[in-house]
Amino acid sequence: MNVSEIQGTLGKLGIRPSRKRSQNFLLSEDIARWQVEAAGIRDDDKVLEIGPGLGILSKYILEKTNNAVFIEKEPALAKFIENEYGANVICGDALETDLSGYDVIISNLPYHISSEITVRVLRGNFRTAILMYQKEFAAHLTASPGSRDFSRISVFREFYAEAEVIKQVSKSNYYPVPKVDSSIVKLSSREPPFQPDNIDHYFNVVRMLFSHKKRTVRNALLSEAVALASTKKELKPKLESLPFSDDRVFKLAPEDINKIAEFIYNLNN
Repeated sequence: MNVSEIQGTLGKLGIRPSRKRSQNFLLSEDIARWQVEAAGIRDDDKVLEIGPGLGILSKYILEKTNNAVFIEKEPALAKFIENEYGANVICGDALETDLSGYDVIISNLPYHISSEITVRVLRGNFRTAILMYQKEFAAHLTASPGSRDFSRISVFREFYAEAEVIKQVSKSNYYPVPKVDSSIVKLSSREPPFQPDNIDHYFNVVRMLFSHKKRTVRNALLSEAVALASTKKELKPKLESLPFSDDRVFKLAPEDINKIAEFIYNLNN
């Protein structure tokens, strides 16, 4: 697709691309075809595309399988995909739709909801996801412990899936041109490397720690005293035997965080 074709189609549909909603349309057919090939779609796979837009990925997905579902929030685009490709389209918000039960998920994600969508994808029962992200977010998502990019989303992803950046994409491949380059990430689902006693508590501790990821574990938790139903003065002596007390938060492995979560649980019970 070229810019004039996209502009013409959007004009007919009465759509003006919104930066607020991250409406940037991929131009390169080669990149779209490559993304779908990278997904390794099998004959019996159930496939999901989130936000198909004008269908640059959709048509290559439908060459691989008839068992595909497309979620599109914009009613005019949903109708276009349905009419143009005879596709099974859900007109709705992916943040309010069940994303579980798909073998393969493919999407050029709207940047402003990348984190929320990724959490929902990771919690679903998928095998492979091929997702395009803002380059900086992809670096955080795929980071390993000890990296300055290691963050809350990194820990969440490490628990559910392996991840790698498989292609860099210049912003010039989009219309309108976004402010940043993109990265295509491959997520491969796996069994969690460990099982917390209380998974909600574990991820709550992850949130607390990574709100202060450059601090030591001890200082990060002291900064969260109120969330721990305490004051700094009351909490300090309770943290004397805290595991990894002097380590920087971003250097913690997920298993280390689980030991810290268990310690905090025992403090309060």
